[in-house]
Amino acid sequence: RVVIETVAAASLRAPSVRAVVEPELPIVDADALRIRQALDNLVANALTHGGKGGEVVVRAYVREGELVLEVSDSGAGIPADQQERIFEAGVRLDTHRPGSGLGLAVVRAIADAHRASLRVHSAPGRGATFTLAFPLD
Repeated sequence: RVVIETVAAASLRAPSVRAVVEPELPIVDADALRIRQALDNLVANALTHGGKGGEVVVRAYVREGELVLEVSDSGAGIPADQQERIFEAGVRLDTHRPGSGLGLAVVRAIADAHRASLRVHSAPGRGATFTLAFPLD
């Protein structure tokens, strides 16, 4: 539900946002408001840095005992040497775009509070995928 609501709200600003949700996902013990905040931040970043005309895809599925939420874009990507640094408060790789540098730090704090992992997979010119994985135990 949180994924669908996030994508529906983002679609009002940018029709290039879509959801891919696996059917019959398990329910996790989580603060829905905070998970929504994390997804909103990730989608906003994807829309800002995803490149013109690119698509943002939000996925929800189960993998190896985890509920996985992913936000992917087709933008310029993130250099490998910056991929951990982007989760630090106040860090902005592109100062010519709007933002405070707090969004990904907030997402990291929300992940930590839920015992979830937060990862980024990216390469220059190949976009970025941010993954939140919640244990199903």
